[in-house]
Amino acid sequence: MIIRFQPLFFPKIWGGGAIRRRFGYPLSEAAIGECWGISALPGKETPIVGGPLAGTHLSQLWKDRPDLFGNHPAPYFPLLVKFIDAAQDLSVQVHPDDIYARQQGFPYGKSECWIVLGAEPGAQIVFGHQARSRAEVEAKIAQDRIEDILKRVPVREGDFFNVAPGTIHALGSGLLILEIQQSSDLTYRLFDYHRLENGKPRELHIQDALATLRFPDPEPSPAWETPYFSIDRPQLGTEQTASLFGDYLIVTAGEGTIGQEPVRSGDFLMVTSMAEYRIEGPVTFYRARLK
Repeated sequence: MIIRFQPLFFPKIWGGGAIRRRFGYPLSEAAIGECWGISALPGKETPIVGGPLAGTHLSQLWKDRPDLFGNHPAPYFPLLVKFIDAAQDLSVQVHPDDIYARQQGFPYGKSECWIVLGAEPGAQIVFGHQARSRAEVEAKIAQDRIEDILKRVPVREGDFFNVAPGTIHALGSGLLILEIQQSSDLTYRLFDYHRLENGKPRELHIQDALATLRFPDPEPSPAWETPYFSIDRPQLGTEQTASLFGDYLIVTAGEGTIGQEPVRSGDFLMVTSMAEYRIEGPVTFYRARLK
């Protein structure tokens, strides 16, 4: 079975119009920062459109039809897939691992991967730090000089980044990203460029960020996988069999078919457990699989 999801859109002070321009979504809001395509987070659940399951939310399907997901043992759907339009710099932040998240009462930490779909000339990200200790980071924060210890990396279309929990990171302006991550919205901000939202500085989470920050700064992993999911780009025009826990497909360019379903750029789909399918047409897509 092929399941199609209706994406949700969220305006952000750092968002822009790249998501609407790239994927042709009928959006009236000018500054959309995020498009959530596959989500079961409470209050931000992507509904199913078309077919016999139309109107069902992903979290309900996970509960009522575990067979479609290969009876995955996780109590909650563990994946979140989104597009991000960074028209301005995003905050410098850190995500927790599962252990720290559960200490705070949340089921999952936030391991995530970025695929760069678009990058303006000169675009860059913050990825990692040069501090030798937590005390050094605290001192830089007190001096309002945290930018002194940040590592900045130039970015081009097609680049991939595996952002492990505990890594200082931030998207820079001029980037359109496909983000595949654990099902978590936990973000601990360290620095936000003194930016105002509704006339007030946005909340920072210094103590939580410092508690989850890793020392020494780990080397980035080139692997297109985490302990929770893997990502690939299967060959077009070949027979595919979904994994035991289902295949999660994101179309990022072109038009074609997946099984008997017509698809186009901006579509988010799931192929249920062990189902067979074939992808045809001049399309670009990515596949995530749960572990």
